[in-house]
Amino acid sequence: MLADNQKQDDSLQFVIEKTDDLDTLFGSNHALRRHDHQTMAYELKAYDQEIWNLPQAYRGIYQPQRSSDEQAVNHG
Repeated sequence: MLADNQKQDDSLQFVIEKTDDLDTLFGSNHALRRHDHQTMAYELKAYDQEIWNLPQAYRGIYQPQRSSDEQAVNHG
């Protein structure tokens, strides 16, 4: 979602990334895909969570945050 995954502070991300392991979901005797296959799922955080009211979460989409090393070079 518009560079949401590039925010340095994970608590300001709107999208949650989840990895599902088929053995965990269905037990070890399922007949589904093998080879330790994992699926990736993405979902939005619940709309009643505070993230949706934080302006810095929206700004982080359009203004990539720089690391402290990058800031020191540019301002030092």
